[in-house]
Amino acid sequence: MAEFTADQAAVASAMAVQPSAVETPEGPPAAPQAAEEALPKRDYRDFDPRHKESFAGLLYVGQLDDEFVLYGHKFRIATPRQTERLQIGPMTREFQDTSTQELAYQAAVVALYLISIDGQELPQPVLLNIKDGALRDRFNWVCENIRRPIINALFDKCWILEAEVDATLEAMGKASA
Repeated sequence: MAEFTADQAAVASAMAVQPSAVETPEGPPAAPQAAEEALPKRDYRDFDPRHKESFAGLLYVGQLDDEFVLYGHKFRIATPRQTERLQIGPMTREFQDTSTQELAYQAAVVALYLISIDGQELPQPVLLNIKDGALRDRFNWVCENIRRPIINALFDKCWILEAEVDATLEAMGKASA
């Protein structure tokens, strides 16, 4: 994926270190229980437990999702597969070298990661091969229905989720060394 800008890296770093600062669907975080305080603090999350399975487990390494409340609405995002990520280039090509290139890229990333809003999944295309048009349809839906401040905030959340993937992979590497 593209490298973080300095602002995005700062947001990801601040949020990854302070997960209690993010409002969850259940509201503000509760005070930790005494038993929880005795456990060592982890700065990463676990992947799907199936990631440990032989061969097929590789499908789950790097897969994380997140649910959070933003401006009073519950959003769910998830890390995409590489084939989905690669669709961003061709889809945003028409905006290349224009003043809207960055806006198109941010909307495409949000469309790629965004799974649902307030429990409602984003519209899916009606095609024989759903993968061919899914990102384009979600991109169009995001561009037509979500305003800039929300796209900006969701874009930052996508990079934070990627930082969590990196932290988890790093912790897994340390544990296996």
